[in-house]
Amino acid sequence: MDLAKSKVAFVQTVESIQDMEGAKKNAALELGGMESAGMAVRKHRVYEDYMRGLGSNIENKKARAVKLEEDIQKKLEVVKAHRIKKETLEAMCRDAQKKHMSAAFKAEQKQADELVNLRKRFEKQW
Repeated sequence: MDLAKSKVAFVQTVESIQDMEGAKKNAALELGGMESAGMAVRKHRVYEDYMRGLGSNIENKKARAVKLEEDIQKKLEVVKAHRIKKETLEAMCRDAQKKHMSAAFKAEQKQADELVNLRKRFEKQW
């Protein structure tokens, strides 16, 4: 997965955890209300199994969220390294271009100076 997909998956996982925690809380509230009114043991077991399953799913999702977060951090480090490498190469390219332009300017200036000297010598001879 690339970085954006990992971030989306992380957000979706966190939202899923929140939804399941809300469902578990609602089920616990319903169970508490039904217990006070009296309920069948079988129905009580169904609620407990449902909440246990939600708890297990929540733990699995939390583990996935941790792995996704680690994956995101690794990918951010790779992106940072690539950015630094790119910036370094661009700086080296700019420096090389400046050196080239400076050398070209000096060579051009030298030729111009030589032409001036030749012209002065030529004028002195005549």
